[in-house]
Amino acid sequence: MSHPYVILGLAALSFALGQSGPLIMRRPGILRFAWGLLLQAALFVGERATWALFAWLLGTAATDFVASFGDLFTIICLGSLPLLFAGISFAPHLGPPFMGIFYVISLFDVAGRASATFAVRPLPVILWLGVSWLAALLAVWAARRVARELSARSRLDPLRDVRPYTTAEILATMPGVPGRKVPTQQ
Repeated sequence: MSHPYVILGLAALSFALGQSGPLIMRRPGILRFAWGLLLQAALFVGERATWALFAWLLGTAATDFVASFGDLFTIICLGSLPLLFAGISFAPHLGPPFMGIFYVISLFDVAGRASATFAVRPLPVILWLGVSWLAALLAVWAARRVARELSARSRLDPLRDVRPYTTAEILATMPGVPGRKVPTQQ
């Protein structure tokens, strides 16, 4: 059996690469690109940890169900296996629908593992994990908005002082377009 943290790390890297489209379009340097990928991967791991925390809180507060946070986090890490293909979200039209499918498959994978591990019927587990998953997604969405606002005002923003390609620059790189000098960014 694979180590759950390796699966989580690889899924986080795939997710970060899939979300790197806006980063690539702004042409950052290699250090800024790596910093942006690291931030995206950390946000993915934080999302998974938040889901485990909300599942643990909901499970212990609302029911007599007792499970350790570590067990839930391990199950959620293993449930990240479908998200190893999250890099497909880089594709403009295919990415978002496939990411939604991967997230739902991940939810059912985690529910199946939790049902088998804790010997609980599947329907209550799906409801319990589904509610905690939605709460975690809302919390992470709010945290990302706050982080985006804070990073835009600080030196931590990987896209600070980086501009996107212009139409003329894109056309200049296409074959058959008369040679134009493409300005480089300092």
